[in-house]
Amino acid sequence: MDDLILFSSSKEYLYRIKVLIESYLDKYYKLKLNKKKCMITNIKYGFNFLGYRFRIINNKTIINIDSSTKRRVVKRIKEIKYLYSNNMIKFKQVFSSINTYYYGFKYGSKINIRRRINKYFYEV
Repeated sequence: MDDLILFSSSKEYLYRIKVLIESYLDKYYKLKLNKKKCMITNIKYGFNFLGYRFRIINNKTIINIDSSTKRRVVKRIKEIKYLYSNNMIKFKQVFSSINTYYYGFKYGSKINIRRRINKYFYEV
């Protein structure tokens, strides 16, 4: 496990838990938390997690695909297209990669990913 999100209505509680987690990871696994990625914030600002952007609006959870994830997908699609057009990879590899992106996003606005695939891979 290397990704973890904790929710609480008390910031003080989260700070105490963070200290406990840090000491446990250091004592038993000799691991350190990444200070740039570890934060305590209000849920109303939302957060990015595993390629998705989670936000709470009017007591509803809104899940979208993160913009950096969309950029990475486009970059990889272009790379796959280049490799295939220059006979560096076989159709089987192309098909597997494209399908992974095409069907791999279960939550959020997956239509955005499908549009990007169609635009950057299938259209000339």
